[in-house]
Amino acid sequence: MTEAIGKMRTHRVRRLAVVDGVGQLLGMLSLKDLALASGAAGVSYEDVALTLQTVCKPRAEALPKWPWVNAASR
Repeated sequence: MTEAIGKMRTHRVRRLAVVDGVGQLLGMLSLKDLALASGAAGVSYEDVALTLQTVCKPRAEALPKWPWVNAASR
């Protein structure tokens, strides 16, 4: 679930395609699905709120340099 949140933030999308090992579409994962599963699936409400905040920003606006968002790339 944390990988999905990271991809949603990076690409600023509300939904991700879920595929199997050979690329067959299994379904779609939405930000709403993550919000409903938060708390029990290792995803906090704060993670979902920050993802929604990032996704909703205008594309022309630069992404913030929060240390916890870009920590893996450092």
